[in-house]
Amino acid sequence: MPVTQEFIESLMKQNQMLLEQVDSLSKTIDELNVTIKELREQLNKNSGNSSKPPSSDGFKKVNKSLREKSGK
Repeated sequence: MPVTQEFIESLMKQNQMLLEQVDSLSKTIDELNVTIKELREQLNKNSGNSSKPPSSDGFKKVNKSLREKSGK
């Protein structure tokens, strides 16, 4: 099968489209990674390490004492 100039140009256009798509997807991935980082930081905040009120901590069980019950 002979390779024509038309075929080469078609491949070059396709290659350019794919490069643009890769660039766009790469930017989207970077933006999503930033968002994920911000959301993880929000999840790790509670009233003990931020200015949030204790009522916003949710239903997480907090151990108030490290002592064990004596069983008496």
